[in-house]
Amino acid sequence: MIAARAFAYLVSEAHALEKSPLTKQMAHLFVLRHTQLAEAIGYVLAGKICDGDTFTGSTAAELLELKEAYAATFVSTLSEPQVMSSVLADLAKAWIADPATSGLFQPIFFFKGFQAVALYRVAHRLWMADDACSRNAALLIQSRMAELFAVDIHPGATIGDGVMLDHASGVVIGSTAIIGNDVYMLHSTTLGATGKPMGTARRHPKIGSSCTIGAGCTVLGDLTVGDKATIGAAAVVTKDVPSGGTVIGVNALLKRKAPVPPLSLASKVRRLNSEQREKFEAHMDEQALAQSGVPSGPVASASSAAGAAPAAEEVGTYDFFGESGSLDDLAWIYDRKAVELVGQEEGTYDMFF
Repeated sequence: MIAARAFAYLVSEAHALEKSPLTKQMAHLFVLRHTQLAEAIGYVLAGKICDGDTFTGSTAAELLELKEAYAATFVSTLSEPQVMSSVLADLAKAWIADPATSGLFQPIFFFKGFQAVALYRVAHRLWMADDACSRNAALLIQSRMAELFAVDIHPGATIGDGVMLDHASGVVIGSTAIIGNDVYMLHSTTLGATGKPMGTARRHPKIGSSCTIGAGCTVLGDLTVGDKATIGAAAVVTKDVPSGGTVIGVNALLKRKAPVPPLSLASKVRRLNSEQREKFEAHMDEQALAQSGVPSGPVASASSAAGAAPAAEEVGTYDFFGESGSLDDLAWIYDRKAVELVGQEEGTYDMFF
């Protein structure tokens, strides 16, 4: 089971933290005293939700009882296969998308974006129970999330698997918003409504899968952002965005140039030979002018230079536009990171979604 493998990896990271007196207690409280991933995440979230400032006037015993109640709810919900699958996908996304992430301990215990989405997943489950007690508990979690992390996600929103809120501060996601799988969203982003009366209709955006939402974006209303689209930083979007499209500024959809097919090796060699030949012919023209007695002043130099192509590299030193480095290297790094997480063979992982 992937969750068990992930927890075993987390335990190995926690053991390494025992070497420092500053992190030893954290390792034990957060990981080593637990037996599964849902417990580790559930208890750290419960510890953040329940503190004396939230429930003023409560005794220490009452706070402890409340914390245990929240922890039990969190662990139970996170242990559900569908919820745990989403959480694992969120972890994989954080690990793969953030080059500063070196393992699982960081996102679980230090990244408020991951913690906020995990709290949302519990609150969403309570919201979908559709009874007064569960819905008010969901709203309480939402309220505490906003106070703790400056992240306001309504529990009624629909969020797919593998979603990362990077830095996270200032993120607002409305109650009828829909977010697909494998989405990278930066801080100060709003998925909101226009403020116009909509009745029971959807008021918030639908974000497709594999999208990138830049910092400071404002996406408003019942619109659709297609799969693999990119919203540039500080953009304002009130219209649909096609799949693969890029929006900057205010609804400014960038027009992409048609891709130029790469030159074959033979074409590159022919082009190189052509440049060398033109350079040689320009040199021969200069020699002919010199032998005919025509002055080789500025006019002659300009004339010969006009027909000469830019100098190319010497034959044998040309690297064919850097073919030695390719995007395959980057893809291999991504695969390697995911393999470390899920323990699968290279190239077979599917990010859980």
